[in-house]
Amino acid sequence: MDAFVQDHLPESSQQRRRKKEWNPAKRAPGSDCRKSVKKRQNDDAAPTLSQQYLLPTARAALADAAKGIGVELVGAVLTRPPRGPKQAGSFKCWIEAADGVSPAVLSEASTALRDALWATIPGKPDITTIAAGQSRPLFTLTDFQRFRGQRAQLTFRNAVGGRRNLVGELLGAEAGTGDDSEPFAIILDETKAG
Repeated sequence: MDAFVQDHLPESSQQRRRKKEWNPAKRAPGSDCRKSVKKRQNDDAAPTLSQQYLLPTARAALADAAKGIGVELVGAVLTRPPRGPKQAGSFKCWIEAADGVSPAVLSEASTALRDALWATIPGKPDITTIAAGQSRPLFTLTDFQRFRGQRAQLTFRNAVGGRRNLVGELLGAEAGTGDDSEPFAIILDETKAG
């Protein structure tokens, strides 16, 4: 076959054909290509957390990091769940400080929270840090009690009476009764008041 190729193909095509041939003697036994080694290292270094533990683990790490720099973590939500080693998900968190959140404090907090999140959650997820202002979300029962008497908007997971949002005066919140019940908020609906 090689004699036929040498006789019928021009010299440039013969050289290209020789370059494409694979020589098993040139490959060392037991060696892997760099991509598969790197992929295996990433898979070993990035164990996945189950969805049920992901947000509580992230919140704990973010709260500790926030305390370390003198700000308070108001809350954090998972805005995009992880979908594998290359798509690590995305978090949004709100912070506040006693003397307000300046741009310098926000920048320092963003870096500290990102580092804490990356140390805890595999795959380096995205994080957005926001200063909690007047339109801050309420996460805990103490948040609801603290802002009692102020105007608030409640957003339901499922529509209630054809509505997903209620806007009105926040009258408070109470812990649910029983083992499987959730806390609930009480709001004076503005549309019914008039």
